[in-house]
Amino acid sequence: MDVKTKEIRTLYFDLLFCLFLILLLVVFFIAAKDYSWASRRAPFVIMVPMVLMVAGQTWAVIVKLRRLRSAQSTGMATLKLDPRDVTKASQILIWLVLLLVFFYVAGHLGGTALFLFVFLRFVSRESLRTAVFVAIGVTASVYVLFERILLISLYEGWVFYFISDWFYS
Repeated sequence: MDVKTKEIRTLYFDLLFCLFLILLLVVFFIAAKDYSWASRRAPFVIMVPMVLMVAGQTWAVIVKLRRLRSAQSTGMATLKLDPRDVTKASQILIWLVLLLVFFYVAGHLGGTALFLFVFLRFVSRESLRTAVFVAIGVTASVYVLFERILLISLYEGWVFYFISDWFYS
């Protein structure tokens, strides 16, 4: 496979990922429109710049694809799925689903800490000390930014609700 064909194939995967992100953001915007004003602040503070960045990235990928496809003399490149690429994409999707499960079970703060710890420790093979400190540092930063500075209450998680119901009953 020549270099241009490989680059075109990579750009197609980038385009698919950008379109997936746009679809995800549209779903989140639709879900956030029914929130109270206080709850809507977080999605708008985060998603408006994110939409602009993803739209810019999508446009850049489309421009690169058009330029490469017009310069390619052999005609239109066919998109062939390499099993290694499919495996990598499925692993990323599994980790994203796991992150959502951690958010649902342990809340935003607990899910962030748990996800970062598991990912750094077992996927990145970082030391226990590094994984713990990064997980605590990022979680503390998220807490300070959202709970203290922006005054946005984060989702506490299923475990918190279960324990608080049990404790106060």
